[in-house]
Amino acid sequence: MTNHVSTELWISFASLLRSYAAARSLNDESAEVTLKGDSIRIVAGNAVMELGLDPHNASGTWSLSSGAVPRRQGRLALLPEGRIDIDGTVLELDHAAIDLVASLMNAAAGSARTEQ
Repeated sequence: MTNHVSTELWISFASLLRSYAAARSLNDESAEVTLKGDSIRIVAGNAVMELGLDPHNASGTWSLSSGAVPRRQGRLALLPEGRIDIDGTVLELDHAAIDLVASLMNAAAGSARTEQ
């Protein structure tokens, strides 16, 4: 996959993450999604999800941390057909965005409960 294709898919993925985070924020903790080059950072409460991509090989990493949940991390790869492989599970970009945002929001809610 060319750098241009992986970069465009990454930008699209960040947009999907932003959309689903905004939708979840209507009922849950608000979430902020930041795209800086090859890195995406999503913050909700004290939960943080970071995703990074090497555009040369369209692969990268993800991590999720919060005060209440031990840090989890894994691997991801953008696929030429516009899907993403997260830890061996291949998903459409929108389904992956829904799952990742749900994980972040659940971590944020769990962290908020333990702080009370």
